[in-house]
Amino acid sequence: RTRFSIDDIRAVTGEGESALSLSLKLGKPRSLDIASALLDRSDLAHTDAENNRPLHLALRSGDLELASTMIDLGADLNAKDGNGDAPLHLALKTGALEIAQKIITQIGVDLDLLDNNGDSSLILCMRAKLEDIGVMLVERGAHATEVPNWGDENIASDSPLNVAIKLG
Repeated sequence: RTRFSIDDIRAVTGEGESALSLSLKLGKPRSLDIASALLDRSDLAHTDAENNRPLHLALRSGDLELASTMIDLGADLNAKDGNGDAPLHLALKTGALEIAQKIITQIGVDLDLLDNNGDSSLILCMRAKLEDIGVMLVERGAHATEVPNWGDENIASDSPLNVAIKLG
């Protein structure tokens, strides 16, 4: 019988892939079972070549139970992937609304982070007509009337409130 050490589990490929990130990218039920088994031994802060952390990959693969467990274990909720998406952005974009609600209630989460398109979570809610989650964001301190300072003149500068008014 072959024995593996914790160092074997944390090893990465030449492309920066960990055992956990590889199992999540496969996205097959058995692979997700493996990801769950590796979770308590893996580094939740590990990033792959595309700057994805395990939580980003779990959200993309649709394994919301695993994503929820990662949040409970202290995954960084403000970490952005290579597309500029924080876990809250991904939860909203993939329709994982229960996970979005869970993230919003966590201490230390930045509700005003912008994705690479310059959209905050509140703007994403307004565009997707997710009024309940939008209200929750505002109640938890997301800025509804401020125009974000993106430092990029190419990005339209609308506040979430202006976006909501334009969308009706």
